[in-house]
Amino acid sequence: MKSINRRITVVLLGVITFFLSSCGGKGGNANEIGNGGDPTEAGFISRGYFIESKLRETTGQKLLTQQELEQLHNALVTTTVKIVDEELKDHNGKTVTARTSEDLKVPGRKKVELNRSLWGDAVKNFSNVNLIVFHEYLWVIGKDDTNYQISHQLEALGITESDYNKFKKNE
Repeated sequence: MKSINRRITVVLLGVITFFLSSCGGKGGNANEIGNGGDPTEAGFISRGYFIESKLRETTGQKLLTQQELEQLHNALVTTTVKIVDEELKDHNGKTVTARTSEDLKVPGRKKVELNRSLWGDAVKNFSNVNLIVFHEYLWVIGKDDTNYQISHQLEALGITESDYNKFKKNE
């Protein structure tokens, strides 16, 4: 019963976040004019809720502590996701699909920038975009995921693209 209630809560929070992002609310790009409701942004955030849900369901090996799961949830609710068309570079100068940085418009918070074209290519090519989402949210919560050492473990836990497609149908 607890597991069902947790799933319902996570799905409802995903729907609320999608609604808020569509209306320009806090769950999306509240600070960006005209970008609320972007399906790319909504998909990125939805995947974050999916990952949180699956991590809460896993038994045995845990990638995050209970406290880190709560931080992840808070990050999903409060982090701005900004879709950009310009090339993104990481701290080593390498072109990346997404990057996390300080949100200068909201002191003390992070933002995730997501390159629309590279993200679209990753989704079309069935790359494990869940890995990208988890990687960025790990940085948001302050967990070092250099070289994807933590996020690469999602598949070992059975958190796959096909699982996300099932999750999405139930949203």
